[in-house]
Amino acid sequence: MELSRGNIEYAFRRFLKIDINADPHFYGLAQRKLGDIYKEGRGKYNKDTKKAFEHYKKAADDGKDPEAMYKVGCMYFDGEGTKMNLEESFKMFQSSADSGNTDAMCRLGLMLIFGKGTEKDDKKGVEYVEKSAKQDNREAQCVEIDYTKSAKWLEKAVEQGHIDARNDLGILYSEGKGVKKDLKKAFDLFKKSADEDDPYAQCKLGYMYYNGYGVEQDKRKSVEWYSKAAEQGEVVAQTMLGLMYFKGEGTEKDYTEAVKLWSKAAAQGYAAAQGVLGYMYDKGEGVEQDKTKAVEWYSKAAEQGDVDAQYNLGYMYDKGEGVEQDKAKAVEWYRKAAEQGDADAQYNLGRMYEKGLGVQKNPNESCKWYEKAAKWYSNASHPWRNPTGWQQNATVWL
Repeated sequence: MELSRGNIEYAFRRFLKIDINADPHFYGLAQRKLGDIYKEGRGKYNKDTKKAFEHYKKAADDGKDPEAMYKVGCMYFDGEGTKMNLEESFKMFQSSADSGNTDAMCRLGLMLIFGKGTEKDDKKGVEYVEKSAKQDNREAQCVEIDYTKSAKWLEKAVEQGHIDARNDLGILYSEGKGVKKDLKKAFDLFKKSADEDDPYAQCKLGYMYYNGYGVEQDKRKSVEWYSKAAEQGEVVAQTMLGLMYFKGEGTEKDYTEAVKLWSKAAAQGYAAAQGVLGYMYDKGEGVEQDKTKAVEWYSKAAEQGDVDAQYNLGYMYDKGEGVEQDKAKAVEWYRKAAEQGDADAQYNLGRMYEKGLGVQKNPNESCKWYEKAAKWYSNASHPWRNPTGWQQNATVWL
C-alpha cells in the first residue's frame, strides 16, 4: 500500500524521534527509511541523494542495518550522494553480505571477478555469485559464467605446467562445471600438484582421502596430506587436521594438538578456526578453561560473519560469561546469527523480544522470530555449534 503525503510526513517525524540508545535495530531501520524518503523524493521532501546517503550511512554504521550497508555500497560505487569510492563500496558490500544480504553477495562477487575496489579473485567472486543465486537472487541467477570456455583455457595452461591452472581445472572436474564430473580425474590433477609441494592441492587431497572422493577412503592418508599442507601454513588444512585430532580420525585423539593447529589457523584470521578455538576455551577442552579468551575468539570469528560464533557470542553476553552481562549486546549478536538462518538464535531473539531483555518488548517481533525458529528448530544440537559435526560441512571450507 502506498503511503499518502500526510502519512509520509507523519512517518518522517516518527523516524526522526527514534533514538539509537533505545533500540539500535529500530534506529537503523528508521534511518534507512529516512534515506529512502530522500532517495526517492517522497511526499513534501524533495529528492536529495546527499541526505539519503547520510541517513543510510547512519543506519549502516550505528544501526548495523544490512540493507542500509548494501545501499551505502551502491552509492559509493555509483558516486551518488557522495564521492565514488570503490574500496569503501567493497567494504560495505562485504559487511552486508556477511549479514546475509543476497544483493550484496552478488555485487561483492562481481567486484571480485572484475577486480573493482579489491584484488581480482575469480574463484572467490564466483562463490559469492553462486551463493546469492542459490538463495534465489534474480540478479545473481542472470550472471552467466562460461565454465566450458574456462575449462578449455585451463587445459592449455595445464599443458604448459601451470600449477594454479591445474588446481582450477581439478575444481571444475570435481564439481562438473564446464566438463563432465570426474572425481578420479580431479584427484589425479590435485595429486600432481601436491607432489610438487603445492599446499592447496595437498589440502584437497586430504579432503578427498577423508571422504573417499575419486579415491578409496583412507583417513590416515588424509592426515598425511593435511599435515603436509598444514606445515606450509594452509589454514583450511590446519583447521581440518585439528578436527581429525579432535575426533581421533586417522590418528589418535589429541585435544591439545587440535588446539595448537586451530591456534595457528586462527592467528592467520581464519574465522572457522577462531570460532572453534573459542569453543575450546569456553569448554576447557585441550586447554585450560578461560571464558574471557573464549569471548575474544568468538568475537573475532563473529565479526567475520561466522554464524555459530555470532550465536555463541550472543549467549556469552546473555549469560555474562567471560564478559560483563549485556542483554543489548546479546540481542545484537543473536540478531546477526538469526538473520543468517540460525534457528537457536532466532528462538533466543524471540525470547528477548517477548520478555523485553536488551530490547523493548515487542509481541509482533517476538512471534516473527519464534515462527522462523519453529520452521527449522529441533532439539538436536546445531551441526556447527561444536567441532563434532564438521565432517558433514567440510565442503564449505574447500
